[in-house]
Amino acid sequence: MEAEERRARQKAAQFNMCSTAISSVETALLPLSTCKIFFVDSIKVYLRAVIAQFVAAEPSTAPPVLPQLPIAGTPPATAIPVVIPRNLTKATAPIPPRSTWATVTRAGPQKSGAQAPANITSVSAALSARKPEKKPAVATTASKDDRIFLRLDANHEWRQLSPAGVREAVAKQTHCSPSDIDQVQRVPTGFAIRAKNPDAETRILEASSTFTQVEAKLEPPSDLDSLRIATVPVAVFDLEGRVEVTAKMMAAKILRVTNCTPDRVRIHRKTKPGAPYRSWGALFPRNASPKLGFRLFDDSGVATIQRNRPPIQ
Repeated sequence: MEAEERRARQKAAQFNMCSTAISSVETALLPLSTCKIFFVDSIKVYLRAVIAQFVAAEPSTAPPVLPQLPIAGTPPATAIPVVIPRNLTKATAPIPPRSTWATVTRAGPQKSGAQAPANITSVSAALSARKPEKKPAVATTASKDDRIFLRLDANHEWRQLSPAGVREAVAKQTHCSPSDIDQVQRVPTGFAIRAKNPDAETRILEASSTFTQVEAKLEPPSDLDSLRIATVPVAVFDLEGRVEVTAKMMAAKILRVTNCTPDRVRIHRKTKPGAPYRSWGALFPRNASPKLGFRLFDDSGVATIQRNRPPIQ
């Protein structure tokens, strides 16, 4: 009996000391409970588990090994609240996306090794069945220039005429009807005339010799390639001093560089007074035209094909 009473007193003293230790730790952690309540509660739970295991194993020289989780015989501890996110959704099978224009477009072209989904393939097949088949584009060749050019001098009186006046003058000179001329357009060298049909074009060209009486020339479109050489210096300096670049000098320079003789060389468009550079145009027979990209001077541009500006709509 004495041994049991002594053991009971010893257990009561141990429980008193453990309660004092737990109360002291909880009092020390109380100011920290406001900001880190989860961490403080965890410390309390594990502290009680350690003390309970220590009391159950009785004091010994070697400290006991604490398990990863509290044992079943531990006193009830404070429950740790767990925050469950509100946006947590149930694990359900994914709903197949609805096939729309947007999904088909986002899917993009399928690779050769990959297999397209069945729903997208069916939608694509249905859409392709609805669309009418496009006919393959037929390769067309460059349209032939069917204009007739009326060449006039810079001071010719016909340059003051309107397109309607030129139509009347050409019809009177060629003894044709004005209705045979479909269109008259002003060009830098005079006027461009488009006949109503090939027969009218032939009749107008047959009377081209009569235009010498009015100091004009009527001719079909020339079979020449027009090249543009930009940023050619206005003058060069040699042993004789400053020499202005002329059409004759340009023709000789082109012949020396390309071994091709131009049919005509002239200044391309107007140049601002005092500008150090200007552009030149060179006309070559189509079967004897040089390759593009040649350069005449060190600071001049390369030769390019001259294209007419698109008309203003």
